[in-house]
Amino acid sequence: RRLHNATNNLFPVDGAGLFRRLSQTIERIFDDMDTVDPRLLAESAEDDDMQEVHPRLLISKSRLQDLSMETAKLKAMGLLCQLPKKTLVRLLSILEPNIRNGVHATPCKSIGNTAEEQRWNRDNQLGRVATATDAALTAMNIMTAPYMPKAVYLDDVMERSAQLLCRQLANTIFPEYDLVYKVPSSTKKKGVKGKNRWLMNHMILQLYNKLNVMVNQWVELVRLQPLTDTTILQISSVGVSPFFVENVRELQLSSIKLTTALFSKYDKHRALILEDIFQSLARLPTSKQNLRNYRYPTPRKQNTGLQYVQMVSALMLQMIQAIVHLPEPYQGELSEEQTAKEESTQKQVDELQVINSYDCAVRTGQNFLSVFLKKCASKSDETDYRPLFENFIHDLLATVNKPEWPASEMLLSVLGRLLVHTFSTKSTEMSLRVASLDYLGVVAAKLRRDAVTSNTDVATVRNLLKRLEELSTNAIKLIERLECLLLAYLRRHSPADPSLMLIAILYSRLILFYFVCSGSPSCLKLQHSHSTVQFAHNFYIGQWLRDASVEFQQVQQQENVDIDTQTIAAQTCQAKKGSVLNLMTTSAVAAALLSQLIKLSAKNVHKRDSEMAAGLTVEDAMLLSRHLASTRQFSRAFDCYLSYILRVREESAVALRTRAIKCLAEVVAVDPSIMSRTDIAKGVRQSLVDSSTSVREAAIDLVGRFILLKPELVPHYYDMLSARIMDTGVSVRKRVIRILRDLCHEHPQLPQLTDACVKMIRRVNDEDGIKKLVHEVFMKMWFTPVHSHDAGLLRNKALLITDIVAANRDHGYEWIEQLFKNLIDTSVPNPQVELACKQIVDCLVQHVILFEQDKPSGKPKTKERSVRLVATVQTLVQLARIRPRLLVNHVMTLQPYLATKCETPDDLQTVHGVCRVLELAVPLMEHPSEAFLATVEEDMMRMILTHRLHVVSAAIASLGAITCYVTNNYKLIWDCFQKMCNYLSNARITHEKNPSALFQTKHFKQLLRALYIIGHFSKTFDFDNEKLKGKATICVKEKVYDCIYYFTRLDRGNPDAEELCTFAMRSLGLLMIQDPNMMFLPTTRDLYKSLLSPSQSSDKLKKQVLLNLQTYLQTEDVKMQAATEASIKKAKHSASAEQSIKEIKDVSSGMASSVMQLFLKEVLESFFHHHSILRHAALHTIYLTLQQGLVHPVQCVPYLIAAASDTDPVMHKEASQQLTELNKRYVGFVHTKALQGLRLAFQLQTYIQPRSEVIRGYYEATIPSLDDTMGAKCSHLYQMVRSDRKHRRALLISILNLFDDTVKTDLEMLLFLADNLAHFPYHTLDEPLFLISQVEVYVSVSGSNVLQSFKEQKSMKKSSKHRRSSDEGSAGESSSDDDESETEEDTLRHRLPDKDAAIEDFAQASLACLLLLWVKQHLKTAFGLKDSKIHQYSTTEVNKANDKQCHRKKSDIKFQPTQVVDHIK
Repeated sequence: RRLHNATNNLFPVDGAGLFRRLSQTIERIFDDMDTVDPRLLAESAEDDDMQEVHPRLLISKSRLQDLSMETAKLKAMGLLCQLPKKTLVRLLSILEPNIRNGVHATPCKSIGNTAEEQRWNRDNQLGRVATATDAALTAMNIMTAPYMPKAVYLDDVMERSAQLLCRQLANTIFPEYDLVYKVPSSTKKKGVKGKNRWLMNHMILQLYNKLNVMVNQWVELVRLQPLTDTTILQISSVGVSPFFVENVRELQLSSIKLTTALFSKYDKHRALILEDIFQSLARLPTSKQNLRNYRYPTPRKQNTGLQYVQMVSALMLQMIQAIVHLPEPYQGELSEEQTAKEESTQKQVDELQVINSYDCAVRTGQNFLSVFLKKCASKSDETDYRPLFENFIHDLLATVNKPEWPASEMLLSVLGRLLVHTFSTKSTEMSLRVASLDYLGVVAAKLRRDAVTSNTDVATVRNLLKRLEELSTNAIKLIERLECLLLAYLRRHSPADPSLMLIAILYSRLILFYFVCSGSPSCLKLQHSHSTVQFAHNFYIGQWLRDASVEFQQVQQQENVDIDTQTIAAQTCQAKKGSVLNLMTTSAVAAALLSQLIKLSAKNVHKRDSEMAAGLTVEDAMLLSRHLASTRQFSRAFDCYLSYILRVREESAVALRTRAIKCLAEVVAVDPSIMSRTDIAKGVRQSLVDSSTSVREAAIDLVGRFILLKPELVPHYYDMLSARIMDTGVSVRKRVIRILRDLCHEHPQLPQLTDACVKMIRRVNDEDGIKKLVHEVFMKMWFTPVHSHDAGLLRNKALLITDIVAANRDHGYEWIEQLFKNLIDTSVPNPQVELACKQIVDCLVQHVILFEQDKPSGKPKTKERSVRLVATVQTLVQLARIRPRLLVNHVMTLQPYLATKCETPDDLQTVHGVCRVLELAVPLMEHPSEAFLATVEEDMMRMILTHRLHVVSAAIASLGAITCYVTNNYKLIWDCFQKMCNYLSNARITHEKNPSALFQTKHFKQLLRALYIIGHFSKTFDFDNEKLKGKATICVKEKVYDCIYYFTRLDRGNPDAEELCTFAMRSLGLLMIQDPNMMFLPTTRDLYKSLLSPSQSSDKLKKQVLLNLQTYLQTEDVKMQAATEASIKKAKHSASAEQSIKEIKDVSSGMASSVMQLFLKEVLESFFHHHSILRHAALHTIYLTLQQGLVHPVQCVPYLIAAASDTDPVMHKEASQQLTELNKRYVGFVHTKALQGLRLAFQLQTYIQPRSEVIRGYYEATIPSLDDTMGAKCSHLYQMVRSDRKHRRALLISILNLFDDTVKTDLEMLLFLADNLAHFPYHTLDEPLFLISQVEVYVSVSGSNVLQSFKEQKSMKKSSKHRRSSDEGSAGESSSDDDESETEEDTLRHRLPDKDAAIEDFAQASLACLLLLWVKQHLKTAFGLKDSKIHQYSTTEVNKANDKQCHRKKSDIKFQPTQVVDHIK
């Protein structure tokens, strides 16, 4: 009443005038209605469905406009309540038919045949709607005015107003403002084409504004008066529908307030409101699913692109926040008689009320998200809710930790649990599981971003508090009093806990200052945002009070805690709860008084805006909110979400595992430092060896992306990453090479650079795409010319090349040679590459000189310097093989190294490399000096006679090139050769006379050197040529052959004799390279075959024979290529040249083919040996044979299948590659020889495995090239045939045929085959299902045969003797259990066949059947197959579901038929 009197005193004149005019208008309306026939009024009241009301019942348009404006003004002044109650009730009754008259009007509907008729009807309908809207506004002004009696809240009037608002929004406003809601007209409209459709005439704009005002009036009415269910349903529809219409932003803001008010007050209608929202979302066009029209405050420094969210998202958040209710503030003074006990009881009641309302908000949010997510999973609905759900999640992430949206954090916490449950439930649709995992990754990334970017420094918060306390105090006295009251309370009750201090700070400043004053340029905006602020304020209180209560309960439930400690903790929690309750009351009082203040003193509040803006800014409020949220459950859920994401790697679905890695990449993108965590490193490591290529690709992308950003992560992940360069997936290998390339370019100082280049070079013979990628990497890195002034870059490049060569020292230089050849020796010369090679060679030679100049005199070279020197020389050797002319200018520099004392292996490597360079470069020198050539020949001959054998071969080859192409000093060669032959002949004579004298130390070593030198001389020179032997008529080769052959036939009873035979075999092999016809001699043929036979005990000699064949094949290949190139250059591509090339190839390959066909069987049988060195030598010999096409490959396929089952990684890899190439080149070869290959594989395993162990057909992490930890030893065979259904099934059936009881296969081999069947890499579901179905068939047939044959052989003798003796012994007394068991055993034993062989056959046959049954059970367990799935499978029907990829549920399950293993042992 004081407020009412104060407002009257403020407006005494205007209020009286308005009141007088309103009274006069009402009297005129009553006078007009008195003249209306009462029967007409009765008919109008009874006919509710009447679309047009009788004109006599309608009030004129001008009077309704006056009524609307005057009632609105008097409502604002608070004078409308002075009208008599009967007058107000009668006026509302008269307004009801006027409102009803516009409910069914449709201005947007085209009525009429001509344009004039349509325009007239449109104006008429708009007039009806306008008068009805004025009538409704008048009625709403009356019902929402303060101090109104209950009689004015007429249900009919409220219902008519709701109908008018609902229908006119749907039929008039929405079609005019949004083209989607526009009903297409049957007639063409004529008008200005360029005019915007939504800019309507003045009447439509007025109608839009009036309806918007009416929505705001309904907000007030909802808070004042309880409504009927019918009215609530209509108003809720009004509140929801504008959110899906464009260009009605003001109406949407008003609708948010209306829907929130309904949601807050009417809990029984919340489900209907949510369902209405979902139905509206379902009808939403695709073009409107991403509209974001609701703007929320953001810091000025922040990117403005995140300032908007969807209106529906803002509505949902405010509805959730509106559920929390605070108790009504007690505004009277406490009586002195009120005791502390009553006050405590009231606080408990308030606490329970607030917590219950907050729990209700949480349940509502959970129900909303659950329904939303279920609709995303529903297949029956035509609408795809997933884009809408994704937009809602992004809005939650955008508003989380914002002061105005505390519900976002709660909804995200609930959402996290829902997403985890969704993607963990295997019955959920796969696409939804993947989407849920993706959403969880987005949420986890947001959490990590907040943890990284949020400023949680307590000092920063204290500085903010200090600044806030220095605010200007020139403000309204009431606000000053409220502020001082809160600050005094906070200082009095501020506990030591900093989190509670922040709560108090956030309440006192955030609620009173930021929520009300910050960013409020007008009183209207304050009123608009007041409900939003109040809901957020209530939600904060409920949230913090709930947290304090939960903490108190946890303290009380603690066990094994000191009583004093628990008591102190409980008291602290109670203090927190009490502080929040007290603060809740104080804040509620402040909010109530502040609401009145806004209405009474809007001007003064507007003046204080500028002063408060310097106090708590948006950045400050967000800082406080984020810091406060950092202690809550959601902010601490990152580790939990991350653990769930990492746990997905155990799922069988490939899509889930791939998405988990991509989610992890999103999280790591925010904070790459978490890659150093142990759990992430473990998860990435397991993903890198995943069975799916897509998962490994995603893991490679994850690692490669962030080690480039954080080089300090390279030591943690380099080994995992580089190991994947050997991956079976081509795309994975490509990704690894790209990452290593970027690592080399961006971080050249890393110590792993050399190893990365080495691994990339070793892929130079890979698939064409990878080979091209490797070429591009090293073309840019090495063979791009460097400017002359950039000597440091050139030096670093040269050093890197030498480091890589040094790293390949123990593995050979074949890959580097191949890379250099591919990049340099191209069909079209590249001047840039040639220049780069010249720069590299010059730089390398310069470093050789620097190595010698920097070496201290008298001191030996260090190991590092020696390795660097060897690498430099070897690099020059590789370049000289391709471009020897580049070394011509540096021959003089390298020649002195021939005089190096070979004291260490590095010195040997250096001298050997210099010899190779001179061999290639000296013949290209133009007019070299005789002194230089004589010096070189002298050095070479000295090395041949004195240096170690490793250097001798290189010296002889170099001397041969210089002699043949430059000096022609054949006499020097002949004299040395003749000297060695004479020594060899004398040694033969000595051995014939006294065999023991030959093995004296001095003579023995000289003999070995003589054999070695003669062999290499014979390989390099043709001594039957007249240039060497002159006019002598003897056949030098035959004499040498006879002498060497003699030493190959010596008795190999002692190691020295075996070594001598080995040297003789090597020399004999080198001699026959010069004349391959000697291999066809009976002595040579018998010698080779006897040494390659399994009965040969000397492994060294067997290996030497294989090496001789390899050397012969390699030499023939080099000769053929050189002859081809020479013919091409000579004839310049003429026809005769092509014919000569063909003849050369035919002659050369024909000779080599004859040689290999002669010894092929013995070479293949050499696979079966217990030494891996011999097996590898035999395999490499077959590799060279097949590479040159010397024999038909089909006879080698079974042996290659057996070699692929070898546990030695080198054997397995090389044999697998050969099989793959053969399968591509000759389709069907592998399939036809598969069963024979399996038999040979088992035979090979008998040589490899110790005799004391049972031979098994699976491996356990012994073949690193395979990603699985366990697999079949013949898995490569199955991988080649599984792509063809016919070949795959034929292989499985042929293996099962071996289990037939009529085949009589050895049980140990059956175990080997069963292991392979159990561990084959099955790719599709059809493969294990087919095998299981065939196993059932075979067991049913073969098992019956086994039982029947055993029954036929079973003795049918009667055991009457045993029974008679048993009866006599037990006459008169009961026999014991032991006697009965013995009697039964005797009876059974008596009925068994007399021969043990029949029993053994039955045991083996039955174990064969059991093996197949155990294989079936193993496959069911490994792949999770159910009996129903197996029974539904048909081998004849094609089912696409069975062609899906399958994975083993547990890849480490072993096939363990214990009974069979025990029986074999």
